[in-house]
Amino acid sequence: VYSETGEPEQAIEYKKKQIEFNPYNAVAHNNLIMHLHYSLEHSPEETLVAANNFYKTFFPELATQKQIKYDFSYLDLSPTKPNLNIGFVSGDFKKHALFFWLRGLFANLNKESLKIFCYCNNIEDEASLLWKEEVYQWTNIKQLNDKDVAELIKKDRIDILVDLSGHTALNRLGLFAQKPSPVQVTWLGQTGPMGLPQIDYMISDPYLVFEGEENQYIEKVFRLPKTFAPFTAPDLDIVVAEAPCKSNGYITFGSFNNFLKINKYVLEAWAELLLKFTDSKLLIKSKIFCDEIQENRIMGFFKDKGIKTDRLILEKHDTNKVKYLEAFNRIDISIDPFPLGGGTTTHDTLWMSTPIINIKGGRMSHRISSSILHNAGFPEFVVNSKEEYINKAISLAMDKEAISNYKKNIRQKYLASCICDTQEFARDLENSFREMWHSHNA
Repeated sequence: VYSETGEPEQAIEYKKKQIEFNPYNAVAHNNLIMHLHYSLEHSPEETLVAANNFYKTFFPELATQKQIKYDFSYLDLSPTKPNLNIGFVSGDFKKHALFFWLRGLFANLNKESLKIFCYCNNIEDEASLLWKEEVYQWTNIKQLNDKDVAELIKKDRIDILVDLSGHTALNRLGLFAQKPSPVQVTWLGQTGPMGLPQIDYMISDPYLVFEGEENQYIEKVFRLPKTFAPFTAPDLDIVVAEAPCKSNGYITFGSFNNFLKINKYVLEAWAELLLKFTDSKLLIKSKIFCDEIQENRIMGFFKDKGIKTDRLILEKHDTNKVKYLEAFNRIDISIDPFPLGGGTTTHDTLWMSTPIINIKGGRMSHRISSSILHNAGFPEFVVNSKEEYINKAISLAMDKEAISNYKKNIRQKYLASCICDTQEFARDLENSFREMWHSHNA
């Protein structure tokens, strides 16, 4: 409950107590690691320690060995072999945000030199069927234990195995601990340390992990040349409306992000923004507003800060994709939460041609939105501090013509950027897989 309502520090304390009570509760360990990413009060070093504790707790025999030898003599380990078998493991091969990140990619990977295997750790749905069309082999592993899946992966002769879940729900990190593939990679699911030395690489880009920050991760940071992940824009006919400030006469700030990311520091920054720029309202959409207690809590917070309730628009999250996207036509400026900004929501914001203010953040998981904005061609939306965040929002709010121009032009520029070029990204990823393979086996 603390996590869902934007109170990560309290959630972290309870997860620590839960682990103290039962050290072998894997879900508690995974959740602790995840919650640490949402907090401004905990360092990257603490996250790395928690990830390492996960490994030591659940794989003590492996953790005590200085060097583990794995037998891959059944594979062709030639560094320059032309064809590679790539396996992707995820609990999210279904109707999930991951679909929009990977759908276009799988369609554009070179099927002649790469064979794509998907290992689905979940119940399948209609989205799963679309994925199946783009891959060489699909296997549901939900009912199989890690040992049996490891044997299956060896039988499939997988050269590079990619984790797409990290410490999120339905992960199969126990599978990766067994090292069924000579090269193992983590990507997309959770941008942070896994804690498993059996995972060789973590995919990043120039905007996510800066030079000198590699010691925050146990995996080797592998930077792609541009963006760390592409995005497949919605195949929907939704018109971008004129900036609402033109007809309203006031500015509407907005956030449609998961409330896990909207902590007390974010709320305080938003309150300060509203107090400084009085000719404005704030629209927040979230599933927590299904609960009247939560709605009253947020209303009460802003009221205590001196902000009248008629300046707040608190609405339930739209489960209908079209209605959700159309709601961006009601806001002039999106204000990204921090330290964890948007991912899919940032893509949706840009596709709906809405300017967004983002704080870059101090580590990889905090810079996803920043990476998206840089690669989409909007570095001017990224700032370095809370003070810059508020000042940038105010300066943009004072320039209604600039907002109007952004509403007319962002989508076109976004769609033309490398972020939406799944063909180019497919080539970059394929080259990166080959470089990993060569480096590991040379």
